[in-house]
Amino acid sequence: MKVFFSVCGIGLGHAGRSLIIAEKLKEMGNEVIFSSYGDAAEFIRRSGYDVFEEDELVWFEGKKGEVEVRNTLKNTHKYLATIFKHVYQESKHLLSVQPEIVVSDSRVSPIVAASMFDLPSITILHQVRLLLPQLPKKLEKKPYLKSLISRGLTNMLNYVWRQSEKILVPDFKEPYTIAKGHLEEVPKKSRKKIVFIGPLIGRRPEDYPAEDVLKREMGVSGKKVVYVAIGGTKREREAMYRSVIPVIKGLHSNYHFIVSKGEPSSTACYRLKENIVVHGWVRDRGELMKAADLIISRGGHNTVAEAMYFGKPLLVIPTPNHSEHCEISLNVKRMGIAEVCKQEKVGKELANLIEKMLREEDYARKCEQVAKDVSSYNPVTKTVEIIEETFSKAASSPLWPTMF
Repeated sequence: MKVFFSVCGIGLGHAGRSLIIAEKLKEMGNEVIFSSYGDAAEFIRRSGYDVFEEDELVWFEGKKGEVEVRNTLKNTHKYLATIFKHVYQESKHLLSVQPEIVVSDSRVSPIVAASMFDLPSITILHQVRLLLPQLPKKLEKKPYLKSLISRGLTNMLNYVWRQSEKILVPDFKEPYTIAKGHLEEVPKKSRKKIVFIGPLIGRRPEDYPAEDVLKREMGVSGKKVVYVAIGGTKREREAMYRSVIPVIKGLHSNYHFIVSKGEPSSTACYRLKENIVVHGWVRDRGELMKAADLIISRGGHNTVAEAMYFGKPLLVIPTPNHSEHCEISLNVKRMGIAEVCKQEKVGKELANLIEKMLREEDYARKCEQVAKDVSSYNPVTKTVEIIEETFSKAASSPLWPTMF
């Protein structure tokens, strides 16, 4: 079976979870090809796969990594033009490699292109419902208008999502749904195609040595370990690094900080202080997850899900005006497994929150219970089974034209 993955290139989370499925398919003797853009394309290439690289598509960002809604709205026509160009590019790629099934991770263009050739497709998506960030003041004063825009965009996108045979949601079912707001009020026709598979994870917690063994190997026995997992776009990563580092430099030396800058092309590793180690990129962060007593992150879906599988408390610093991060951070705080620190308050509040979460045992106890409750999910096997089943049920052969 030849499988074509088309992956959203904003951040590395979409690429990371698609690579987990790709590795399993490859182990089973299948051929896998990718398309993506931005940092994700390079990340996939460095993971050993062929990648068709396309034009970048990302919202406007401020200097602190925040989402700039006004400029994004002003340039809507440019985004639409890029999406149409992606459809054209995807069509060319499909014609070139002639796959037997298409897997889209949060991208519209591959689903449209697949339907043109009568190819079966599957969508991996945790944002079925679109939540808007804070809009300009004039629109925020009209909540009914914001709701109307959100519903309209959700319905338009869902028309495309449900052209796929299945919509695979890499999230937990209630009461541990991470992106809860993005999975509510979903159009009825889309709900029929949704399958909750659980968040995709490579190596599971039980695949690693015990926490005390890992700490001993790292030379930090008896210390509290804090894993700072920086992620997102380049500006998001830079803003988080600049705000967090000055704070942790001033904390007690009995805390050991391991910082990943989230740069897949970087091999850098250095000490800022005796108790602060900085990595450009961590290839297998499962070890750090297992050893950590606390994880600090942007609140990306994948990182939050991994922390829940590993039973680790989270301290979330959501990207300003990033609707997904803000929604996820509120949900995990309600679960009792996380605290939230706004980026503009990092200098004043982060140190106290770190000390509080490392001191109070309720967070760890709650996280251990969550990890136990979600341990039965087997998302990789489930996803591969659905891909194989969809391929086997394909009604007809793809309609490949002789010229394009």
